[in-house]
Amino acid sequence: MLLGSTGASRVSSQRRERQKIAVNTPWIRLDSFLKWAGAVTTGGQAKATIAFGEVMVNGIPENRRSRKLRAGDVVTVPGVGEWQLTGDQEGDGCAPDADSP
Repeated sequence: MLLGSTGASRVSSQRRERQKIAVNTPWIRLDSFLKWAGAVTTGGQAKATIAFGEVMVNGIPENRRSRKLRAGDVVTVPGVGEWQLTGDQEGDGCAPDADSP
């Protein structure tokens, strides 16, 4: 698992509940989403985590960091967390705009 010191403290031995995240844009890039969700701490870490096949989208390993996530997609990083993207106002949090840095 590619976790920095900040991310490592988030890992627990218990199964985490799926978090619902409201998306207020049509899509968000996978690497940006991982940083926003706290699964990784840097863009480089996101790139490596995705490249090593440690990220699944809808149950399928995903190796494209530019993968566009949309409402309904489920992102899983084993040992870190699982997030379901929902339409605007349906989730526990709100992902940033697709054009945000």
